[in-house]
Amino acid sequence: MLGKSMREYGDLSGVVRNIRDNKLISGHQRVKSILERYGSYEVKITGKNVAGENTGIVKAGNEEINYREVDWPEEMSVPARLAANKQGGDWLQDKLDLDIDLDLTGFDVNDIDIDTQSTEYDLLKNRFIVPPFSVLDARQGYWQERKRAWLVLGIQGELGRNEGVVGSMKSINIEKYGRKEQKLTSVFDPVLCELMYKWFCPNNAKILDPFAGGSMRGIVAEYLKYNYTGIELRQEQVEANETQAKRIKVNPKWITGDSINITSLINGKYDFIFSCPPYYDLEVYSDLEGELSVIPTYNEFLICYRGIVNKSIELLNNNRFACFVVGDVRDKKGFYRNFVSDTIQAFQDGGMKLYNDAILITMVGSLPIRVGKQFSSYRKLGKTHQNVLIFYKGDIKNIREFGEINVDDLVKKEYISDMELEPKLIK
Repeated sequence: MLGKSMREYGDLSGVVRNIRDNKLISGHQRVKSILERYGSYEVKITGKNVAGENTGIVKAGNEEINYREVDWPEEMSVPARLAANKQGGDWLQDKLDLDIDLDLTGFDVNDIDIDTQSTEYDLLKNRFIVPPFSVLDARQGYWQERKRAWLVLGIQGELGRNEGVVGSMKSINIEKYGRKEQKLTSVFDPVLCELMYKWFCPNNAKILDPFAGGSMRGIVAEYLKYNYTGIELRQEQVEANETQAKRIKVNPKWITGDSINITSLINGKYDFIFSCPPYYDLEVYSDLEGELSVIPTYNEFLICYRGIVNKSIELLNNNRFACFVVGDVRDKKGFYRNFVSDTIQAFQDGGMKLYNDAILITMVGSLPIRVGKQFSSYRKLGKTHQNVLIFYKGDIKNIREFGEINVDDLVKKEYISDMELEPKLIK
């Protein structure tokens, strides 16, 4: 069906604008991202394609996206938008017009909730924010819509890391660690933060994050009226986080230090452990002493990692949850190290048992560009998920005391739906 839609509409992978109604057919999220980062953009027409349509580029900073203009009636533009979102975006159920040729959209009847199950599905979303399934799909329209609501607050989880991740921080001697330059700055998902806090924390919980990194987990926690404490090795990261939190008018607590010494850095007990640990050498954040991402061998890394997990568990109250978001990493020969299982074992050794195991499916982003070479040469699959591991300490009967999940409207400000976004600067 996607082949049929390609023949009907051509390439929808860039930014495609319908000049008939001045709305985007595709590229909504990419234009939205450019506006968030640069504030504006320009469109340059460079020629025409074989169909006589204007083509060019959308340009902002150093980023360029292919651009195309079409002149389509609504009965053609609506399924074209669906086809574009099917290829890599998200879609909104209430925007669908079922009186169209589904073959031209890339969807089939199994993709569209038109039976009685949709009612139960919506009830779950209304009650629990997203359906509490073991697959958490961040590509879905309802997830992306809620994520945009969070980002309206001005949270920029990447701040403080642009100068810390190898590929951006040239002061790190990456050759010293036998690693190639990396251009990675992972940003935590605010919706996942909200879910973990709402689902697995009692009211007014004290949250401990032994691998704090950026600001996202702390700001979301405090905005939801939880008390967050994060341990971060880099002082400049802590300062960037605090500056951002002050602007948003919340007050998470970040402590500069090495989490191997966590019991001497903080006092008291906590109600939830929530973190995303370094995936050994996948990203290199600094060359400071205690930085796990530059430890010479994986076995040495695990010794320190297990120690931090164990000491964090000691600070956790009884009858409480912990959640680590992890992914596996490959060794130099290309085999997985089994980091997910090593994390599970670390918690079990510390006295906590695995209670839930979920998969977070993420947007593909630039993966289609990268995966072609790695799969063709080495048959390596492109990874579009992370593991959300949830552990419990205590008697499971006491979980009932956590009570009902409170689902609030997130942000009072209005924000633009991708399906309604118009490129205001396009002439």
